[in-house]
Amino acid sequence: MDVKEAIKRAKTYVAETFSDEDIIDVGLEEVRRDEDGRHWLITVGFSRASPRLRASRIKENSILGYNPDLPRVYKVVTLSNQDGDMISITNRAVEH
Repeated sequence: MDVKEAIKRAKTYVAETFSDEDIIDVGLEEVRRDEDGRHWLITVGFSRASPRLRASRIKENSILGYNPDLPRVYKVVTLSNQDGDMISITNRAVEH
C-alpha cells in the first residue's frame, strides 16, 4: 500500500471510529513505517466540539477552518502495509 492510500485509510478509520463524538478538523500530523516495514504508523489529529462551543464559536470560526479554542487530540493509527487493515488506534502523548 502506498503512503497516500495509508493516509486516506487512517483518516477514514478515525472519522468513523469517533463519529459519535462530534470530532472536527481531522487532519494528518505524521506518517512513518515501523522498522521492518510491515506497518504504517499514522498520526491523525482532531478536535472535539463540545455542545456549548458547537452552538456559538464553531460557527463563527468556521471561516478560519481551525478553532484555536478547542484542544487538539492526536491518535496513532497502525495499519497493515500488506492489506491496509487497521491494527490499532492509540493515543499519542503530546509534550507541552
